[in-house]
Amino acid sequence: MPVYNFSCDCGKEIEKFYPLDKSNIKPICTCGNEMYKDFSKISLSIDQTMGYFDNQLGEYINSTSDRRRIQKQKGFIDCLPGDVSKNKPKQKTDAERKQEYKTVIKDMAYKNNIPLPGVS
Repeated sequence: MPVYNFSCDCGKEIEKFYPLDKSNIKPICTCGNEMYKDFSKISLSIDQTMGYFDNQLGEYINSTSDRRRIQKQKGFIDCLPGDVSKNKPKQKTDAERKQEYKTVIKDMAYKNNIPLPGVS
């Protein structure tokens, strides 16, 4: 159950536990006024040494340089938007595409026992 902080115009502050389905309830202060929800202050601390586990690399990563080092060791390439041109596959020529198409058609015809005109 979440904890909600409420304040009143008279200066009184309280904390209340409410189930999620009753989170819109506003308590009444002892002075008779309706209380309003306050935003809770949170404390956040990030440990720089903590890191994370990278499932693709199968390693625990502590920093970007650590990730790059492990990628290099394992032969992986990090494809970032600026690096895309380096890793593009070679474009096929029209002649290569035409030959590939003919091969696929012949294979399909052969597998389905369909005779092709002009092909022995």
